[in-house]
Amino acid sequence: TAGRIKHHLKHNLWRKESSIVFVGYQANGSLGRRIKEGEKVVKIFGEEIRVNAKICSLEGFSGHADKKGIIRWIKSFKDKPQKIFVVHGEEEATEEISRKIEEELKIKTHIPELGETLSIEGEIVLPGGRLEIDRRSKELREIEENIEKVKSIFLPTFQRLGYRTNGGADSEELNNIKNKLIEIRKNILDLNMIIAERKDKKGNKK
Repeated sequence: TAGRIKHHLKHNLWRKESSIVFVGYQANGSLGRRIKEGEKVVKIFGEEIRVNAKICSLEGFSGHADKKGIIRWIKSFKDKPQKIFVVHGEEEATEEISRKIEEELKIKTHIPELGETLSIEGEIVLPGGRLEIDRRSKELREIEENIEKVKSIFLPTFQRLGYRTNGGADSEELNNIKNKLIEIRKNILDLNMIIAERKDKKGNKK
């Protein structure tokens, strides 16, 4: 979900009469993956877009070979590699294909970790240094995603809550609602304190 398609999503995701069809793999954490997994509000070009369109997936289409295709491709090599590096795919899938290659083809495999570097000199593989990966952007993005999720359910929940309390809920149910609201208020106050402390630390550094 990059390039021109983001413009189409921006102008069509909010339309109930639209259908968005995914025909390829959507990487974990990507915009496409978040839409497929049911997020109700996403941010595109800095603007919040509500997902009202019908979301469909055609899982049979892919630009990548499946496990059997990869094994068949490796078997076709005249000179078999001494080692295979599995660098694309999610954790469960990479572990499975690595195990299959080692068991069926008797070829050693290696799944590099994030930031890991290796030096290949002839037939020798040497461990290199480790790249410094800035994880803050991922953490901040996850926080933003969670904020959007909370915002998307907050108003509808309280609208339903208003209908329920006006509809003659019993005292036990009203007491449960009151306690939940107190808990939400406490969590919001705690969150405000964390944000305030972070701002104070930044101010002191300056």
